[in-house]
Amino acid sequence: MLKKLKVKNFKSLENLELNLGKFNVLIGRNNSGKSNILDCLKFLSELAEKRNLSETIRGSGMQYKDIVYGRDYKNEISIEVCVELENEEFTYKLSFSGVNEGIRVSDDELVIKKDGAEKAIKWERREREFELVLLDGKKKDVIIVSGVKTSLFNFVEPNTGFISRTNEETQQSLHRFLEFMKNIKLYEFYSNKMKESERRIRAPLQSYIVTENGDNILEILHTLYLEHRDVFERISELLTGAIEEIEEIKIMPQKTGMYMAIKEKNFSEPFPLWSISNGTLKIISYITALHTTDFFEFDKAKIKNPLFCFEEPENDIHSRLLEFLVDLMKNSDAQIILSTHSPYFMDRCEPDELIIIEKENGRTIARRIGSEEIKKEMPDYGGTLGGIYYSDEFKKEKGE
Repeated sequence: MLKKLKVKNFKSLENLELNLGKFNVLIGRNNSGKSNILDCLKFLSELAEKRNLSETIRGSGMQYKDIVYGRDYKNEISIEVCVELENEEFTYKLSFSGVNEGIRVSDDELVIKKDGAEKAIKWERREREFELVLLDGKKKDVIIVSGVKTSLFNFVEPNTGFISRTNEETQQSLHRFLEFMKNIKLYEFYSNKMKESERRIRAPLQSYIVTENGDNILEILHTLYLEHRDVFERISELLTGAIEEIEEIKIMPQKTGMYMAIKEKNFSEPFPLWSISNGTLKIISYITALHTTDFFEFDKAKIKNPLFCFEEPENDIHSRLLEFLVDLMKNSDAQIILSTHSPYFMDRCEPDELIIIEKENGRTIARRIGSEEIKKEMPDYGGTLGGIYYSDEFKKEKGE
């Protein structure tokens, strides 16, 4: 689970620090920086996947000036995460700058703590070369790397020469951290990606992981239907509990392939996916994504509390279903970080789950509110957090 995020000079995050729990709700006005926090986590996930910093920046269609605070080359971006996995604490630090669109890394270090012992992997400059150093107690192991320094993630990948020189426990720890980072998901479902006219399934997938825009939801459900019927039936059961007119999700065979349909109680014929409402498709997507956490694996062992991020999950969903959606997220194994503008969504949260995101002089700031103080004020605002927020009672001076 991600415990802490510290960022300097990434987009509007000039100097931001967040302590995170299992369920975290970012609230704030447009352009306050909520999306930039989620983008920062997505950036790290893509770096863990691509293992090349310059390629990660270019792959997003941007240049260094597009992601640095104030678009100022003089600013150095620094990102630090603290992650807890299987009784180990991982602290990863990355600092880099851009010079004429070239990338210069000044800090790239991973520290592992377990049972009071500490190991560190980091870069050290040696004239025109770099040393990749593993510090394990008093033991120091070094690899000399000529030329430009590459990402540390290149060397925590299994079967690399550097990792093969460490003991099996260290290899397992590094691999576990890499898999957690690679599997951070920033979900933003687009119903038009799901409901292509006459869409058919011709073969099950090799993966059970929902893509970040939800465009494989049909294939995921079909694969679950064939190989994990209990999970498929649980998804169908939750959907029918949330939307009472729906009787079940059906996988329908045809000569050209399989397709998904919704059976409603008042009609004999099921409705195919491409005629289902956007809100219903999004509810199906949230239910399905949050029921795939068992399939986030590291060497056939489940990754506990994978990190899922959601942008404004209330979009296209009726306010009466938001209680269901919040409960669904809280009861999932996933750690959740989401942004919302909905007072109805806030109403379903606890005060200590909210993180207020604001902008001061172009800088994003984040703060939590005093739970006991807010609970005392709630009766004056109809007993709702959303009511207090929209009354401007969460202004900065209130929580300090």
